[in-house]
Amino acid sequence: MEDCIIPSSELILKLIQPFDPKSDQPPEDKSDDYLKFLDIFSELQKYLRIGESFVFFMDLSKYYFLSHIIQAFHDTEKKVYDEIKRNSEVVGDYRKFEDRYGSENIPFFLHIDRLYKQYEAELNTLIKQFDLPSTPSLEQVKTWFFIHLVGERIKRAEEGMSAEFIVGVNRLLDGIVNEDVSDIQRYRDSVRKSIHHTAFVQNKGYMEGIIANLLELLAHLHDKKVAMRDLKPDNMLVAGNKYKYPSFLAYPQEYKIGLIDVETAVILPESDKRNIDQPPLGGTPQYATPSHFVSNTLLAHLYDDLPTILHLQDWHAIVAIIYRVVTGLPLFERTARMVTGIINEMRAHRGKEQERFPAVNEAFWNSAVREFNEKVVQNQRLFKSVNVHIRDGAKKMFQEIASDERQRLADEIEQRLTSLSIPMSAKDRQLLISSSHQKIKSFRKKWESKASGQKRQIDVPQIILLLRDLEGLKFQLELQTQMLQLLDQPLASASARTILEFMSNMVSNRMHGMHWGYIPSQNSLELADFASSIGESSSQTTIAVTSET
Repeated sequence: MEDCIIPSSELILKLIQPFDPKSDQPPEDKSDDYLKFLDIFSELQKYLRIGESFVFFMDLSKYYFLSHIIQAFHDTEKKVYDEIKRNSEVVGDYRKFEDRYGSENIPFFLHIDRLYKQYEAELNTLIKQFDLPSTPSLEQVKTWFFIHLVGERIKRAEEGMSAEFIVGVNRLLDGIVNEDVSDIQRYRDSVRKSIHHTAFVQNKGYMEGIIANLLELLAHLHDKKVAMRDLKPDNMLVAGNKYKYPSFLAYPQEYKIGLIDVETAVILPESDKRNIDQPPLGGTPQYATPSHFVSNTLLAHLYDDLPTILHLQDWHAIVAIIYRVVTGLPLFERTARMVTGIINEMRAHRGKEQERFPAVNEAFWNSAVREFNEKVVQNQRLFKSVNVHIRDGAKKMFQEIASDERQRLADEIEQRLTSLSIPMSAKDRQLLISSSHQKIKSFRKKWESKASGQKRQIDVPQIILLLRDLEGLKFQLELQTQMLQLLDQPLASASARTILEFMSNMVSNRMHGMHWGYIPSQNSLELADFASSIGESSSQTTIAVTSET
């Protein structure tokens, strides 16, 4: 963008019509007055234009930003403090504590109860020292204790109590709490875990609706032949009836997800796959890939289907957004830190980008796949419990792309077996083509187990590399077939984990490029261990690859 407006609309409007500067109105009321003023004197709206276009001011939006909604799902810190403060009643009553936090947390109860009894005894001594006109109520005493338990301090004196007395209570509780910080932190963590679980259960239906509409948005872009190339929650508006918020989030048909910031978007051609306008290079690291930062000319040279690569940039972003919807956390946190280095590396090799890009691209995708596998497995219980209805648009898009990918994988398998440097019989070749992922895995393990005992004229490392690649390709082929079977149901639905794994596998394999090597998925991570140690071989020994002897 050449022009950018950062201030709120109020800062622009008060230059046109300043209100009484002496007014003691709070800022939000002044802002409302300016918006009413703008509505009455509509001719002044011209001052909110740049050239012939209106500027989008965030505070004039009547919709919700997806980033704010996600934050509301997962912002439980204040709830933790409120929960601990409210639950002074659990002191001295382990049954109430157990009902709220579970029997596994009874040790926390016993520890907190011991601290409370210590505090209660020392507080009685303090009260006598100050000779208070009235004794604090039991509720007040417990409230003071829990205020310190959440890491805060008593900030005002109650009626009949001096400021000096409150200072003494704070000092007393500081000493008790600071003696056992680790156990108190464990108690806070226990409460936080309980609240996170409750918040997740309450918001799960909303998450399912949002994910369904994110997929529908992606399908709409696919249908319109547009790649946005900078999808992220900050650029997404949730357009629904604000009077029904947040309940409408659970019903995807009642709202849509819209977009702002389209500077990096590009229109994809129907036929000529190489004649595509060059979009601005760039993207948000958490949601971007190396392909965001290199020219169409280079991408067209490296990939056989440039429009699909540009479209899959949006898939990659949606994968990261879905992860954030469910967890509230970034998915590609470590991998995103590589982006600046990739940009600098490509700039340092200006004129030789074609030779350098495969290496930086491979490093990026190896990191992205590892990070995806680690984090999705770590949160698999959450993702398995989120069940998403796949609406018609997304269903059609998935079916089209999965069918194309299945055919591409089948062609790749056949090409690998017909262009072999390892001669084999037609029977063996056909057996490998028809074998399942698990069957080829068993062939590979047998070859690995006898690799050290083979005669030198047999090119064992090359055979194992072939079986490794075929195993990965077959796994991907079966994944596409399973997804197509799922989509064939009248009311197709899938867990968030299934959707994430399907989309992530599609993106990483196409973006990394099969001709650069297969990146293993979580289900076949062990494949990488052996391949890294055997290297390449140029031996041309004839051998039956499926031989078991």
